[in-house]
Amino acid sequence: MRVRVLTFRYVGALLVVAGLLVAGQTVVHQVLARQEGDARVINLAGRQRMLGQRLCTLLLALDVRAFDRGRDLRGELARTADDWERNQSALRMQPEVGQRAADAELVHHLFVEIDADHRAMVRIARAALALPPGEADPQLAQTACAHQDAFLAGMDRIVGEYERGARERVVGLRRLELVLLALALLVLALDGAFVFWPAVRDLRRQLVERAVVQRALDAIETEHQAKLAEIARLERELLQASDREQLRLAQDLHDGLCQQLIGAAFLLRPLRGVLGGGTAAAQLDEVDKLLAEAIAQARALVRSLHSPTLEAAGLAAALDELADHTARVFGVACRVHDRAGVEPPAGCCAHLHRIAREAVVNAAKHARATAIDIELDCDAGALTLVVRDDGVGIASPLPAGVGLRLMAYRARLLGASLEIAPGTRGTTVTCRMALDELAGARP
Repeated sequence: MRVRVLTFRYVGALLVVAGLLVAGQTVVHQVLARQEGDARVINLAGRQRMLGQRLCTLLLALDVRAFDRGRDLRGELARTADDWERNQSALRMQPEVGQRAADAELVHHLFVEIDADHRAMVRIARAALALPPGEADPQLAQTACAHQDAFLAGMDRIVGEYERGARERVVGLRRLELVLLALALLVLALDGAFVFWPAVRDLRRQLVERAVVQRALDAIETEHQAKLAEIARLERELLQASDREQLRLAQDLHDGLCQQLIGAAFLLRPLRGVLGGGTAAAQLDEVDKLLAEAIAQARALVRSLHSPTLEAAGLAAALDELADHTARVFGVACRVHDRAGVEPPAGCCAHLHRIAREAVVNAAKHARATAIDIELDCDAGALTLVVRDDGVGIASPLPAGVGLRLMAYRARLLGASLEIAPGTRGTTVTCRMALDELAGARP
């Protein structure tokens, strides 16, 4: 609502300024048109003055010229008289005459006064032309000159009135310009007071509010980043705790359950000699077989929780062990292709091994794969781990399983990229890590 009011005020101020400009231009054009009309009247008056003087000069010249020269002067006098009469008629017929002078009534009165002198001079010129050739009347020239003085004096007063009127209009135009300028400045001042200043005030208030909101957002963002860092720290600690717990369980199973099962198997061996043959011996053999299977399962569980081979022989050997375990436990052909030629740090090896193990177990248990390939390669300054299977393929979008989230989190800890995508057949898991990230990867 506030913006709409300010907009209306601003548009209204612009319209007022535009109206003042249009009004000023209109008045200026009207004044210029009047000045042009006055100029036409003054030009005609000046021509009349010149023709009047010419008329008297020709009348005087007729008294002193020879006969032949007198005929030329008479012709010129006739033309001058005709021109003077036509010019006077044109001057009286001008629409500007008597309307644009400073005192229109006075100008009209002056024209009435000089009209008698004009007619008298025309009659004198016609009378001089009516005389026989070679004859002249000096009295006519003297009378014409007397009327000329009165005519010229009246014409000068008429021209003076028009000049005074023109000067007054110029002064009025200047005053009008000042008034329009003052009104325009007043409108601009009002525009500044009621449009720009409220807009600036609102803008400042909005900027202050925006700064407050921005500070709040920055605080929220800082808090959010702190929480994300805390979550990442807790996830890392949880993952480390999980790894430690798996190591502890593996040690407990190896040192506890496995040893007890092996001890029980050794204790059963002397009983064969005591029992001899028969049903009891067969049952003892069955118990011994079950104990051997339990020992094998316990050892496999220990290896799934922790790979001693990873610590002792490195990543490639641990992947070979994982492939053998997968083939033996799940009955799936699993092969390792090691073309890397580099050994990552121990912390990186543990994460890469866990990512590979999770991908292999998923392919064997859920994708119903018949063949799994584990590839370790190094090219273009990056170490690449690829697990490819020929199973049914992974669903799209990816399921939100804990195993996949742990794989992605381990990849982030390594500064690596993890891509899980269906291939032409089955699923392909690709973990790619720049070699310069190996030294800075978190354990």
